[in-house]
Amino acid sequence: MKIDTKQKQSKVEITKDKVIFNLNWQIIISVGESIKEIHDFSVDIDIKFYDVYQAVSSIVKSTEKSPKSIDNILLIYQNVSSIDYIIENKSIVYLITQNISNLKEPYYFLFAVKVPQETSIKIIVEEILQLKATVGQQFTYQVKAKNTGNTKLSFELVSPLFEINNSTGVINFTPTKLQKGNHFAALYVKDSQNNEASKIINFLISENEQMPELILENKTISLGEEFFYEPYIKNNINAKLEFVEAPQEMSIDGNSINWIPEKKGNYSVRLKFSDGVYSSQNQFTVEVK
Repeated sequence: MKIDTKQKQSKVEITKDKVIFNLNWQIIISVGESIKEIHDFSVDIDIKFYDVYQAVSSIVKSTEKSPKSIDNILLIYQNVSSIDYIIENKSIVYLITQNISNLKEPYYFLFAVKVPQETSIKIIVEEILQLKATVGQQFTYQVKAKNTGNTKLSFELVSPLFEINNSTGVINFTPTKLQKGNHFAALYVKDSQNNEASKIINFLISENEQMPELILENKTISLGEEFFYEPYIKNNINAKLEFVEAPQEMSIDGNSINWIPEKKGNYSVRLKFSDGVYSSQNQFTVEVK
Protein backbone atom coordinates (compact mmCIF):
# COMPACT_ATOMS: atom_id res chain seq x y z
CA MET A 1 0.00 0.00 0.00
CA LYS A 2 1.23 3.48 -0.89
CA ILE A 3 -0.23 6.74 0.44
CA ASP A 4 0.58 10.09 -1.21
CA THR A 5 -0.67 13.50 -0.10
CA LYS A 6 -0.79 16.76 -1.99
CA GLN A 7 -1.07 20.41 -0.89
CA LYS A 8 -3.76 21.17 1.64
CA GLN A 9 -6.27 24.02 1.18
CA SER A 10 -8.59 25.14 3.97
CA LYS A 11 -11.49 27.59 4.06
CA VAL A 12 -13.84 28.78 6.80
CA GLU A 13 -17.36 29.96 5.98
CA ILE A 14 -19.36 31.87 8.59
CA THR A 15 -23.10 31.77 7.91
CA LYS A 16 -26.08 33.03 9.89
CA ASP A 17 -26.60 29.75 11.78
CA LYS A 18 -23.29 27.88 11.68
CA VAL A 19 -19.59 27.86 10.91
CA ILE A 20 -18.36 25.52 8.13
CA PHE A 21 -14.77 24.32 8.07
CA ASN A 22 -13.70 23.01 4.64
CA LEU A 23 -10.42 21.12 4.19
CA ASN A 24 -9.35 20.12 0.70
CA TRP A 25 -6.50 17.68 1.28
CA GLN A 26 -5.95 15.30 -1.61
CA ILE A 27 -4.95 11.84 -0.39
CA ILE A 28 -4.09 9.11 -2.95
CA ILE A 29 -4.02 5.48 -1.78
CA SER A 30 -2.44 2.92 -4.14
CA VAL A 31 -2.67 -0.87 -3.71
CA GLY A 32 -1.21 -2.63 -6.73
CA GLU A 33 -3.01 -1.21 -9.77
CA SER A 34 -5.96 0.08 -7.71
CA ILE A 35 -5.98 3.80 -6.87
CA LYS A 36 -8.38 5.59 -4.50
CA GLU A 37 -8.47 9.39 -4.15
CA ILE A 38 -9.95 11.11 -1.08
CA HIS A 39 -10.45 14.88 -0.71
CA ASP A 40 -12.88 17.59 0.40
CA PHE A 41 -13.38 17.09 4.15
CA SER A 42 -15.90 19.39 5.86
CA VAL A 43 -17.66 19.76 9.19
CA ASP A 44 -20.49 22.06 10.32
CA ILE A 45 -20.53 23.55 13.82
CA ASP A 46 -23.79 25.07 15.02
CA ILE A 47 -22.61 28.44 16.39
CA LYS A 48 -24.90 31.46 16.17
CA PHE A 49 -22.20 33.94 15.13
CA TYR A 50 -24.82 36.07 13.39
CA ASP A 51 -26.69 36.73 16.67
CA VAL A 52 -23.42 37.68 18.36
CA TYR A 53 -22.57 39.98 15.43
CA GLN A 54 -25.99 41.63 15.71
CA ALA A 55 -25.47 42.19 19.44
CA VAL A 56 -22.00 43.71 18.92
CA SER A 57 -23.28 45.90 16.09
CA SER A 58 -26.17 47.20 18.22
CA ILE A 59 -23.83 48.00 21.13
CA VAL A 60 -21.35 49.85 18.91
CA LYS A 61 -24.11 51.90 17.23
CA SER A 62 -25.63 52.77 20.61
CA THR A 63 -22.20 53.86 21.91
CA GLU A 64 -21.68 56.09 18.88
CA LYS A 65 -24.96 57.89 19.63
CA SER A 66 -24.45 58.16 23.41
CA PRO A 67 -20.76 57.57 24.20
CA LYS A 68 -21.12 58.33 27.92
CA SER A 69 -24.00 55.96 28.67
CA ILE A 70 -24.79 52.23 28.50
CA ASP A 71 -28.20 51.18 27.23
CA ASN A 72 -29.01 48.33 29.63
CA ILE A 73 -32.39 47.65 28.02
CA LEU A 74 -30.64 47.12 24.69
CA LEU A 75 -28.32 44.56 26.33
CA ILE A 76 -31.22 42.58 27.81
CA TYR A 77 -33.10 42.11 24.54
CA GLN A 78 -30.25 40.76 22.41
CA ASN A 79 -30.60 37.18 21.11
CA VAL A 80 -27.71 35.86 23.21
CA SER A 81 -27.57 34.15 26.60
CA SER A 82 -26.10 37.09 28.53
CA ILE A 83 -24.03 40.27 28.19
CA ASP A 84 -21.80 41.45 31.04
CA TYR A 85 -19.57 44.51 31.07
CA ILE A 86 -16.99 46.33 33.15
CA ILE A 87 -15.61 49.85 32.75
CA GLU A 88 -11.82 50.11 32.80
CA ASN A 89 -10.03 53.42 32.28
CA LYS A 90 -11.61 54.82 29.08
CA SER A 91 -12.95 51.52 27.74
CA ILE A 92 -16.09 49.46 28.26
CA VAL A 93 -15.26 45.76 28.06
CA TYR A 94 -18.20 43.52 27.10
CA LEU A 95 -18.43 39.74 27.60
CA ILE A 96 -21.08 37.99 25.49
CA THR A 97 -22.04 34.46 26.55
CA GLN A 98 -23.90 32.19 24.12
CA ASN A 99 -25.36 28.81 25.14
CA ILE A 100 -27.39 28.24 21.94
CA SER A 101 -25.27 25.71 20.02
CA ASN A 102 -24.51 22.01 19.78
CA LEU A 103 -21.31 22.50 21.76
CA LYS A 104 -21.14 20.96 25.23
CA GLU A 105 -20.04 24.21 26.88
CA PRO A 106 -21.06 27.85 26.39
CA TYR A 107 -18.72 29.99 24.33
CA TYR A 108 -17.65 33.54 25.04
CA PHE A 109 -16.88 36.66 22.99
CA LEU A 110 -14.91 39.52 24.51
CA PHE A 111 -14.63 42.97 22.95
CA ALA A 112 -14.08 46.54 24.10
CA VAL A 113 -15.48 49.92 23.12
CA LYS A 114 -13.28 52.93 23.86
CA VAL A 115 -15.31 55.95 24.95
CA PRO A 116 -14.63 59.19 26.82
CA GLN A 117 -15.45 58.89 30.50
CA GLU A 118 -16.03 61.65 33.00
CA THR A 119 -13.16 62.19 35.42
CA SER A 120 -15.39 62.21 38.52
CA ILE A 121 -18.15 59.75 39.37
CA LYS A 122 -21.41 61.48 40.32
CA ILE A 123 -23.38 58.43 41.42
CA ILE A 124 -21.90 55.23 42.84
CA VAL A 125 -23.98 52.04 42.99
CA GLU A 126 -22.49 49.19 45.01
CA GLU A 127 -21.68 45.96 43.20
CA ILE A 128 -24.72 43.69 42.88
CA LEU A 129 -23.93 40.00 42.44
CA GLN A 130 -26.48 37.48 41.21
CA LEU A 131 -29.65 37.71 43.33
CA LYS A 132 -31.29 34.40 44.22
CA ALA A 133 -34.94 34.00 45.17
CA THR A 134 -37.20 31.02 45.88
CA VAL A 135 -40.71 30.45 44.53
CA GLY A 136 -43.34 31.27 47.16
CA GLN A 137 -40.93 33.01 49.55
CA GLN A 138 -40.77 36.77 50.01
CA PHE A 139 -37.60 38.33 48.59
CA THR A 140 -36.23 41.69 49.79
CA TYR A 141 -33.08 43.44 48.66
CA GLN A 142 -31.79 46.95 49.42
CA VAL A 143 -29.94 48.64 46.56
CA LYS A 144 -27.21 50.83 48.04
CA ALA A 145 -26.10 53.95 46.19
CA LYS A 146 -24.63 57.38 46.94
CA ASN A 147 -23.58 60.48 45.04
CA THR A 148 -20.81 63.00 45.54
CA GLY A 149 -23.27 65.87 45.88
CA ASN A 150 -25.21 64.17 48.71
CA THR A 151 -28.51 64.94 46.95
CA LYS A 152 -31.60 62.73 47.03
CA LEU A 153 -31.56 59.72 44.72
CA SER A 154 -34.40 58.04 42.85
CA PHE A 155 -34.48 54.42 41.68
CA GLU A 156 -36.03 52.78 38.63
CA LEU A 157 -36.08 49.08 37.71
CA VAL A 158 -37.01 48.16 34.14
CA SER A 159 -38.48 44.65 34.29
CA PRO A 160 -41.87 43.06 33.54
CA LEU A 161 -41.55 40.93 36.70
CA PHE A 162 -40.18 43.11 39.50
CA GLU A 163 -40.60 46.59 40.95
CA ILE A 164 -38.43 48.80 43.13
CA ASN A 165 -39.39 51.49 45.63
CA ASN A 166 -38.47 54.67 43.76
CA SER A 167 -37.37 56.58 46.85
CA THR A 168 -35.79 53.88 49.06
CA GLY A 169 -34.28 51.51 46.49
CA VAL A 170 -35.86 48.42 48.09
CA ILE A 171 -36.84 45.48 45.84
CA ASN A 172 -39.63 43.46 47.45
CA PHE A 173 -41.66 40.70 45.79
CA THR A 174 -42.70 37.04 46.15
CA PRO A 175 -41.80 34.95 43.07
CA THR A 176 -44.35 32.62 41.47
CA LYS A 177 -43.78 29.36 39.59
CA LEU A 178 -44.30 31.23 36.31
CA GLN A 179 -41.29 33.41 37.19
CA LYS A 180 -38.95 30.46 37.72
CA GLY A 181 -35.71 30.83 35.77
CA ASN A 182 -32.95 33.33 35.03
CA HIS A 183 -34.04 36.97 34.59
CA PHE A 184 -32.29 40.27 33.90
CA ALA A 185 -33.44 43.77 34.82
CA ALA A 186 -32.02 47.22 34.17
CA LEU A 187 -31.47 49.40 37.24
CA TYR A 188 -31.25 53.20 36.92
CA VAL A 189 -30.26 55.53 39.77
CA LYS A 190 -30.69 59.29 39.25
CA ASP A 191 -30.18 62.45 41.26
CA SER A 192 -31.81 65.89 41.12
CA GLN A 193 -29.12 67.17 38.71
CA ASN A 194 -29.96 64.52 36.09
CA ASN A 195 -26.80 62.54 36.76
CA GLU A 196 -27.41 58.84 36.23
CA ALA A 197 -25.82 55.45 36.91
CA SER A 198 -27.07 52.09 35.70
CA LYS A 199 -26.47 48.39 36.26
CA ILE A 200 -27.78 45.07 34.98
CA ILE A 201 -29.25 42.94 37.79
CA ASN A 202 -29.42 39.16 37.38
CA PHE A 203 -32.21 37.34 39.26
CA LEU A 204 -32.14 33.54 39.57
CA ILE A 205 -35.53 32.22 40.72
CA SER A 206 -35.90 28.54 41.59
CA GLU A 207 -38.15 26.27 43.57
CA ASN A 208 -37.11 25.17 47.04
CA GLU A 209 -33.99 23.26 46.05
CA GLN A 210 -30.29 23.36 46.75
CA MET A 211 -28.78 25.83 44.30
CA PRO A 212 -25.02 25.96 43.61
CA GLU A 213 -23.19 28.60 45.61
CA LEU A 214 -19.61 29.82 45.32
CA ILE A 215 -18.33 30.36 48.86
CA LEU A 216 -15.20 32.51 49.18
CA GLU A 217 -13.24 34.06 52.03
CA ASN A 218 -10.60 36.79 52.14
CA LYS A 219 -6.99 35.65 52.46
CA THR A 220 -3.76 37.10 53.91
CA ILE A 221 -0.25 35.96 52.88
CA SER A 222 3.32 37.22 53.14
CA LEU A 223 5.28 38.69 50.23
CA GLY A 224 7.11 35.91 48.38
CA GLU A 225 4.86 33.20 49.83
CA GLU A 226 3.08 30.96 47.33
CA PHE A 227 -0.68 31.51 47.35
CA PHE A 228 -2.83 28.38 46.97
CA TYR A 229 -6.61 28.39 47.36
CA GLU A 230 -9.40 25.96 46.46
CA PRO A 231 -12.78 27.78 46.56
CA TYR A 232 -15.76 25.78 47.78
CA ILE A 233 -18.71 25.37 45.41
CA LYS A 234 -21.63 24.26 47.55
CA ASN A 235 -24.14 21.78 46.06
CA ASN A 236 -22.18 21.35 42.83
CA ILE A 237 -19.04 19.35 42.14
CA ASN A 238 -19.00 19.75 38.34
CA ALA A 239 -18.91 23.55 38.04
CA LYS A 240 -15.90 25.17 36.39
CA LEU A 241 -14.17 28.31 37.64
CA GLU A 242 -12.76 31.16 35.59
CA PHE A 243 -11.38 34.61 36.34
CA VAL A 244 -13.41 37.75 35.73
CA GLU A 245 -10.80 39.91 37.45
CA ALA A 246 -7.48 38.80 38.94
CA PRO A 247 -3.87 39.93 39.45
CA GLN A 248 -1.39 39.25 36.68
CA GLU A 249 0.29 35.82 36.84
CA MET A 250 -2.52 34.35 39.00
CA SER A 251 -3.72 31.09 37.46
CA ILE A 252 -6.45 28.44 37.81
CA ASP A 253 -5.62 24.75 37.56
CA GLY A 254 -8.90 22.86 37.71
CA ASN A 255 -10.55 24.65 40.62
CA SER A 256 -7.28 25.47 42.39
CA ILE A 257 -5.89 29.03 42.34
CA ASN A 258 -2.12 29.55 42.36
CA TRP A 259 -0.06 32.74 42.56
CA ILE A 260 3.24 34.14 43.84
CA PRO A 261 2.83 37.90 44.56
CA GLU A 262 5.66 40.30 43.77
CA LYS A 263 4.34 43.39 45.58
CA LYS A 264 2.57 44.14 48.84
CA GLY A 265 -1.02 45.40 48.77
CA ASN A 266 -4.65 44.35 48.58
CA TYR A 267 -5.68 42.45 45.44
CA SER A 268 -9.29 41.88 44.39
CA VAL A 269 -10.18 38.57 42.71
CA ARG A 270 -13.55 38.02 41.03
CA LEU A 271 -14.52 34.50 39.99
CA LYS A 272 -17.27 33.12 37.80
CA PHE A 273 -18.51 29.54 37.99
CA SER A 274 -20.81 27.69 35.62
CA ASP A 275 -22.11 24.14 35.25
CA GLY A 276 -24.03 24.72 32.00
CA VAL A 277 -27.29 25.46 33.85
CA TYR A 278 -26.42 27.82 36.68
CA SER A 279 -23.77 30.52 36.62
CA SER A 280 -22.81 33.13 39.17
CA GLN A 281 -19.98 35.38 40.33
CA ASN A 282 -18.36 36.16 43.66
CA GLN A 283 -15.21 37.89 44.81
CA PHE A 284 -12.60 37.89 47.57
CA THR A 285 -9.51 39.91 48.54
CA VAL A 286 -5.92 38.77 49.01
CA GLU A 287 -3.85 40.94 51.36
CA VAL A 288 -0.09 40.65 50.74
CA LYS A 289 1.97 41.84 53.71
